[in-house]
Parts: sequence; structure tokens; C-alpha cells
Amino acid sequence: MELKINKKQVIKKILKDCFWDYALKNKDIEQIISSNDEHKKRWLFLRILKNSTDKLQALLIFDKADLKKLFESLDNEEFAAVDTLILRNILFGENNKINRLAWKKR
Repeated sequence: MELKINKKQVIKKILKDCFWDYALKNKDIEQIISSNDEHKKRWLFLRILKNSTDKLQALLIFDKADLKKLFESLDNEEFAAVDTLILRNILFGENNKINRLAWKKR
């Protein structure tokens, strides 16, 4: 399943949600995404995970290979493991079990 986004609108929302304290423009985010600078991509990725109100849509600005690397670079303590597992399940079609969210028999 391929998820589609309007990249310009998503970047505008990312700027509002994640970079209210920076003077960044759309082109700055686009340059980071298209660059080979892993440090800047990780910085952008972490800001999205911490501050975005729609993490799934915001993360779709990255290509799948970059997203995979960025998720693999996370420490479990860095973010709530449940959130990252849910995003991994959706973005990569993984089947990570989340006990807290599982149906329970009564």
C-alpha cells in the first residue's frame, strides 16, 4: 500500500508544528530531505517525532530507504517504543506486536 501526500502542504504543517522556533522555509526542508547529510535528516526526523501532530503524514516526506535507516538509528529510550512500533507497522508493513494495545480475552 502506497500512501500519497501533498508534499508542500505537509512541509508547511511540519514547519508550523515542529519549527516554530526556527526561521526555516519550505525549501530548507526540501534541501534536507534531498541531501546526503544523515545528521540533518536525523535532526529533522527527531523534530517530527517529538513535535508533529500528524507523525505518519509528516514522515512520508522521506523516501522509504531513508526512513528505514532513521528508524533503525533510534534508541528505544529515545521515544516511546509503542509510537515507533505503530509507525513501523504502518510505514513498512511490519507486524510488531504491541501488548498494551492487544485484544484481551475475558
